[in-house]
Amino acid sequence: MRKIGWLRSSTGDERLDQVRNKLYVEAYWLVVLICYVSAIVKLIRFGTDYKLFLTELIILVATSFYIGLRSILKGVYAAEVELKERRSRVSRSKKQMISGLVLGLGIAIFFGVRSAVLYGDDSTRFVYFLSVFAFSIIFYIPLFLMVLWFGDAAARKVSQSMGPKDDEE
Repeated sequence: MRKIGWLRSSTGDERLDQVRNKLYVEAYWLVVLICYVSAIVKLIRFGTDYKLFLTELIILVATSFYIGLRSILKGVYAAEVELKERRSRVSRSKKQMISGLVLGLGIAIFFGVRSAVLYGDDSTRFVYFLSVFAFSIIFYIPLFLMVLWFGDAAARKVSQSMGPKDDEE
């Protein structure tokens, strides 16, 4: 019997296993889409009270965490990274740098504008924006760069050590 995820298949036909796995992936993405739509509708309809769409949030976070963790522990993550690294013109470290910079810059702009609007008056808005923006840049960009780089390096190391061995069938 062939093992497919947590189910067992008695078909022994790899083509059927691949089709079945594609169906599972499509079902997963359908559930994710339904959760996002439900959360957005509840957010628009009832406001920003997170308790109203906590179920959708738990489903989205738990499934993403599970898939990420299982791919690391099965050794799939390292293999996927290696394949993407070969095909891509931009190295993974450059992508992580760009992602960290964009995330840090986005949060810095958000917090700067927010503090200027909430706490500043006509004469102090620009000063509030600049001070919060500068602090956020100094804090968040290195934080995101470290989290992305160390997280990827640790996941890749664990995935390589947990990956399938050549002597296994």
